[in-house]
Amino acid sequence: MKERPVIRRIRYDGIHSVSESDILDRFKNARLGLRLRVNSIRRKSKKAEVVLGELLGEHGRQFAKVTPQYERIASSNASF
Repeated sequence: MKERPVIRRIRYDGIHSVSESDILDRFKNARLGLRLRVNSIRRKSKKAEVVLGELLGEHGRQFAKVTPQYERIASSNASF
């Protein structure tokens, strides 16, 4: 049995022109469903890149580069 990746943390480093609440609102409007502690599919990550890039473009950052970073962490038996 293979365990699916789970989102443990979402960080938005280097974004000063848009607030985190604006990002989360845009994700909600795009029905992205990117939340903590849920099984994630990399397809959602790609969609998040596009949505975030569009939002930054609307705020004058049309050449901004959105790069997701994935970190593999050791699994634990700790409950959420």
